[in-house]
Amino acid sequence: MGDLSRVLPVTLRFEGGWADNAHDPGGATMKGVTQRVYDAWRRSHSKAQISVRFISDAELLAIYREGYWAPIAGDELAAGVDLAAFDYAVNSGVGAAKKALVAAGGLAPIPRIKAICARRLSILHGLSTWKYFGKGWGPRVNEVLATGIKWASSSPDEARKELQATAAEHTSKAVSKAHAAVAAVIPGIIAPASVVNPSAATHAALGLAGEVALGAFGVALLGGAIWILIQSKRHADTASALSAAAKEV
Repeated sequence: MGDLSRVLPVTLRFEGGWADNAHDPGGATMKGVTQRVYDAWRRSHSKAQISVRFISDAELLAIYREGYWAPIAGDELAAGVDLAAFDYAVNSGVGAAKKALVAAGGLAPIPRIKAICARRLSILHGLSTWKYFGKGWGPRVNEVLATGIKWASSSPDEARKELQATAAEHTSKAVSKAHAAVAAVIPGIIAPASVVNPSAATHAALGLAGEVALGAFGVALLGGAIWILIQSKRHADTASALSAAAKEV
């Protein structure tokens, strides 16, 4: 069964204290609770509006339990799955966490944790705000993944083996993505050179058009290759984090 008393300290360590980043759509935040959420909670309890900076520990626990833990049915989740779903809910919203739980429904705890974290990280990578918060989000999800696997394992030995196996999976994916990125670019650069030589009368015009087309084509290919390489790095970072976690078990 899920255990909020064990899960919440992990999430609070990621959330930190006071923050009001202009790039964060959530706005002013204290220990992961936004001003908007705090205002709504205090209204529902007939309390006057104050800055979320002054939220009490009791209010914090109540908001997390009522607004995030209960909606994902945290008490009913297996150990490790509770952390993966709760931290996702706090970071990206209850709706996103619920969708991830449904998509991974029916899986055993460890595969379910892996599926939730993979979905979460993939979506985060596609957000425009990744460039501002990615350096924190990536390690956060990887640590949740590693911790979740440990909690879901029956023994330290099993946890170590699961972490090593999952790290190997991500290493393989990283290598595969890197190869795909190279394959996507090189054929595209070579192929246009095989086009039939134009006649002398139209050589200049077609040559100019070819350069423009090749330039646009090359940019498109390069953009696609870079995106694949970013995915490769994402898997490599996860593999590295899990390998380090396995050594600490």
